[in-house]
Amino acid sequence: MNLDSLDAYEAAYKNAAFYRIPDVGCLRISGEDRIDFLQRQTTNDLRNLKSGIALPSVLTSPSARILDVLYVYQDEIHTNGDQGAEGSIIATTLPGRGRQTEKFLQNCIFFMDKVCVERLDDQTIQYELLGPEADEVLKSLGADHTPGNPELRKSYK
Repeated sequence: MNLDSLDAYEAAYKNAAFYRIPDVGCLRISGEDRIDFLQRQTTNDLRNLKSGIALPSVLTSPSARILDVLYVYQDEIHTNGDQGAEGSIIATTLPGRGRQTEKFLQNCIFFMDKVCVERLDDQTIQYELLGPEADEVLKSLGADHTPGNPELRKSYK
């Protein structure tokens, strides 16, 4: 049930309801310096980033103004022969902030940084599932594990 009415609110309170996040912002940050780069831009310690865990972090301007709130997680890590592990970081932004956050981060890349920032907004759909029966709904849809806070569940088409 969508959260557009009082009935939907009651369903979320007693059972389960979903809400599609409008104008989702999603970024992929890749490259050898991705963690150090984001570490300089955000407030949380991204060296603690673990697969399957969403880490909230605040993106700030040089004058400490809050620009965005990101949920950051480690995307798949692939080994690249003798060159070690490659991977990327996925960051979801506040709704409607994907383009501005991408532009801000692009402007923060130093000439020696080995990092790439790209938007995945057009490839991303984000839902929020709420209510005491949310776990049962996920299980009925085939989920073998329901994520707890701050875990996340991602799926690919």
